[in-house]
Amino acid sequence: MGGTPARAGAGEQYERPAARRTGVAVAVTAPTGHDRAMTDADDQHLRIDQSSTRSLLPFLVAAGVLVLVVVGIVVAALVSPVEKNVTDSDRLALASRKFLQSRSATGTLDDRVVCSGFDEQRSPLAPAKAGDGTAFDFVKLADPTLNGDKATAQVTFKTGDRESTSTWHFTHSGSLWLVCDS
Repeated sequence: MGGTPARAGAGEQYERPAARRTGVAVAVTAPTGHDRAMTDADDQHLRIDQSSTRSLLPFLVAAGVLVLVVVGIVVAALVSPVEKNVTDSDRLALASRKFLQSRSATGTLDDRVVCSGFDEQRSPLAPAKAGDGTAFDFVKLADPTLNGDKATAQVTFKTGDRESTSTWHFTHSGSLWLVCDS
């Protein structure tokens, strides 16, 4: 097997020249008709029939469905706004949270979150010494009882690592619930 080998026929074996240089003999099987590379002569032209026209109907139907969904969402939002889905319990919890945030942030009484005539000495936070820089965090509101424009609920709040639960009193004023001293 000296010199350049002649091209082997399909299924015949020949030795690679690089293998001879390294002293390692490698036998390679010549490609057969099924696994040889395609040439330009082997290309077959596929003819694609484009004589039929395509329809826009599926796209128009999809666009129509999308428009109907968007219109449905808008109508649902107008008929039942989110603010109408808020319960009185949610509003009482919001009033409690605002009161606690007000007392935590400033240590002073914010007239917008308490009812008129609010007595600081009878505040629901009086036992926790509100106003001395203590931070208050709202935890939960439970067992709300509504009686016209008045309400009571069990409010749990946290100061540091200690939780306190007490009965809070509320008064409805306009569209808001306000925290009262009794």
